Amino acid sequence: MALIKCKECGGQVSTKADSCPSCGAKLPRKTSLLTWVVLAIIVFTVVSWASANRTPKTPEQVAEEEARRAEREKQKEQMLLIAGAQSAVKARLKDPDSAEFGQTVYREPGIVCGLVNAKNSFGGYTGEKGFIVDIEGKTLMIQGEADGFTKAWNSRCAAK
Repeated sequence: MALIKCKECGGQVSTKADSCPSCGAKLPRKTSLLTWVVLAIIVFTVVSWASANRTPKTPEQVAEEEARRAEREKQKEQMLLIAGAQSAVKARLKDPDSAEFGQTVYREPGIVCGLVNAKNSFGGYTGEKGFIVDIEGKTLMIQGEADGFTKAWNSRCAAK
């Protein structure tokens, strides 16, 4: 049994005592060996995990990652253009809420081609009709409503 100094009053206190006999202040408990071992394991695990994830990438990996990121951005932009084109087609229909879009694709440069089925003025579905939206030229053609649709479809949408 050793004596230590109380941090509150400076009096002598046994290392086995719970509190100072002079002032009654609680003595801090020593940290157990088990606590230090567990803490060391946690720190080691965190450091190992952090250093394992920081392996340097080769230039090929960086280029591949950048290409994938660019492709995702391109696809995202194309999906937004397709959604905008479908909205433009809906705006031209007699019953926009009835529009059912079939295959719709983006073609370079700025062309969206697809199929739409919607109700006519009598409430009946008309069957699938093709549509072409030229985003850059800001034009919209729907099969059966525009002259030259077949020629435009064949040159811009078919067999690409």
